[in-house]
Amino acid sequence: MTDRHKLGGHSFLTVQDATVEQDFLFLELIHNCHIDRIVQSEGEDAAEFSERILGALIGDGAVLKLLGCLLVPAAKPTRRLGFRRDTAIAWTPEIGEETARFLGGLKTPEDKAKIRALVLTLLVHFFEHEIVSLWTTKTSSDGALPAPDPEPETTSSP
Repeated sequence: MTDRHKLGGHSFLTVQDATVEQDFLFLELIHNCHIDRIVQSEGEDAAEFSERILGALIGDGAVLKLLGCLLVPAAKPTRRLGFRRDTAIAWTPEIGEETARFLGGLKTPEDKAKIRALVLTLLVHFFEHEIVSLWTTKTSSDGALPAPDPEPETTSSP
C-alpha cells in the first residue's frame, strides 16, 4: 500500500515495510488501548464496529501515535543499506512523534475528515498485512528461541 496523502499542505506516504521497532511500538499502542480485544458483536454492522474501535483509540490518546507509525512525510530521505538503496522511507521514533504532533494540529474540516478515514483504512490494512504475521509467526516449533544459524564451513589448506 503506497498511498500518498495530502494533509495540512504536506504529503505523507504510508509505510511500506515496517521495521521491528515500528511493529513493536504499534503493538504496544494497540495493547494499551485494548483494541486487540475488541470483537465485532453479532448483528453489529461494520460502521458501528469501526466507531467502537475509533472510540477506544481516541479515548486512550493513541490514535495520532498510531498514525505516526503508519505515515511518513514524503520529503524524508530513504534508507541506505550497504551498496544498494532501499526504497523504504526511513522511519524513526522521532519522525513518528513529529508526524503525530503535526497531524494533531490540523484544523480544516477537510483534513479532519481525511484523518478519520485514514485511521480506519490504515489500521485495517496494517492488521490484515503486518500485525497478523507477528501474531502468527512462531520462532520455532516448541516456542523456544530459534536455532542459531549454522557456522559457515571452512576449508583448510593442506
